[in-house]
Amino acid sequence: MTNRQQPTVNPKSAYSVVFVFPIHHVLVDGGSVYEATRRSWNVAPLYRELPAHAVGLVNGISKGVFEVNRWTPHLASGKWEFTGRALAGDHELADSNWVKVIDAAKAYWRYGQYLVVEFDGKGWFRILRGSADHQWQNL
Repeated sequence: MTNRQQPTVNPKSAYSVVFVFPIHHVLVDGGSVYEATRRSWNVAPLYRELPAHAVGLVNGISKGVFEVNRWTPHLASGKWEFTGRALAGDHELADSNWVKVIDAAKAYWRYGQYLVVEFDGKGWFRILRGSADHQWQNL
């Protein structure tokens, strides 16, 4: 399916911290979705607080959803990586179209930066990292 055919991400549960990572470049080199999503990122201490979820996107579609258990330094890069647990493929953040969320921070996303998003579980989201506008937006 193309990203236009996938349902727009619209979780029914609230999520206070969801990392949205662009992973297409790592997958091209043969890496796994988990490895591509988990490392190595410049994650500020504020965002290394738990609980958190991480989503790896390819062309605007979520290819993996993980519960973040802890952050540790990635020694080779000096950045951070998480250890996590893969969530089921039918998880409400999985296999969804994230283009509307990305569009809210498109300039930031184009530079290969990750986003941090919050969902209220009632059809609204806001960008916590990746946009100066932290206002709630309708999905």
